[in-house]
Amino acid sequence: MKLETITFECPFCCVSLKHELPEYTDNDEIIRFSDGFTTYPGQSFFSKLVQCPVCNEVFLIDSIEDHQPCRNDNPCTETMEPAFDRYFEFLKNSALTPEQDLMIRLEIWHLGNHHPDRNSELLNDYDSKEKWIEHLDYLETLLKETNPDELLFKAELNRYLGRFTRSLELLDKYQGDVPAKFIKTIRKKISKGNTEVFEI
Repeated sequence: MKLETITFECPFCCVSLKHELPEYTDNDEIIRFSDGFTTYPGQSFFSKLVQCPVCNEVFLIDSIEDHQPCRNDNPCTETMEPAFDRYFEFLKNSALTPEQDLMIRLEIWHLGNHHPDRNSELLNDYDSKEKWIEHLDYLETLLKETNPDELLFKAELNRYLGRFTRSLELLDKYQGDVPAKFIKTIRKKISKGNTEVFEI
């Protein structure tokens, strides 16, 4: 996995920005976690939500269609990583599709579990931690039992929140393609009262 620097105009103030995106190859070893988060050896947390440091607006990097590789003769300002609160504000955007809404909500869950700075923020700020837990409660209601992937996320989120009986009920309904070993591991974690996200 290597990084590609792209340049584009901020969709709000039109200033020239640059942003690093991971560029994967078939040889990259994927690391998967029980909450659905995936990463690669040595990779930092790459958020899909970015912030312009000039106008402070946030937007999805996937929404930028016109971008070019960075050139030395084109001075650009580097994008910022939004604070937790900006994610919650962004979810109030009525233009988000249901898929984008769910993607951002899952990313908020992943931020607390896998981003060192955000995890530290949650540990040291009671209000942020409470808001995050409230968000996870709401996310659990959005995940559909009719979708195998979402059902598994729903079961794992309930385990993470300590709702072991509910998690087991959901696992009993699962009929997806995930290896039986993974489901068995979740059940074992539940039997021990373990709520931690784990590497698959």
